[in-house]
Amino acid sequence: MFDRLLATTDNRIITGRALLDLVSPTLEATLRERYALTRRFETGAGDGSGRLYDQLDAFYLPLTGLRGMTRPGPAFELYRRKAVGAGQ
Repeated sequence: MFDRLLATTDNRIITGRALLDLVSPTLEATLRERYALTRRFETGAGDGSGRLYDQLDAFYLPLTGLRGMTRPGPAFELYRRKAVGAGQ
């Protein structure tokens, strides 16, 4: 499904990760196989324990438990394409 996109994309991919994660399992598998995680930009939300989220809230702000958050929004992960022959 993602092969056509990945064939035309740059050597880097950035994904947004939230506690209500909606990343496709197919994309997850492709990232693990063909890309290496380079850097992760956290929100400070931790594992979300004690926080209540609205799945339709585009700002990713919890309804409860704001303490400890450094910024709203998803965490971002930056991936770099692995060298040919390195796990492909």
